[in-house]
Amino acid sequence: MNVTKVYTTPQGHSDFEVIDELRVEAVPFGKDTILLSQPIKCETLMAYEFDESSFLDWHNPPQSGYMVMLEGELEITVKNGKSKKFVAGDIFTTVDTTGSGHITKALKKGKALIIKL
Repeated sequence: MNVTKVYTTPQGHSDFEVIDELRVEAVPFGKDTILLSQPIKCETLMAYEFDESSFLDWHNPPQSGYMVMLEGELEITVKNGKSKKFVAGDIFTTVDTTGSGHITKALKKGKALIIKL
């Protein structure tokens, strides 16, 4: 399962990279076999609701974490002008806790889960 990583480059600016962090493997489950990834420890889980006017100017997340989009649409923009849109079913991780940070803008009202590592 692909995850988009928002990270800090050596130059101190945020950028995007697609990573295969949640690779699934076949695991026996009773009489069946299911596909599961290796567990990742997390510290907290929060619900995040946003409306279409939600806008967070340049910022860094206070700590690394994952965002699992349940509904709606968010757009993240980094200093070099690149933007990525995230919709229901998308997962991204923010590890750019230093540097220039990113902008988060809601394009459609929605809900997400924030999983802090």
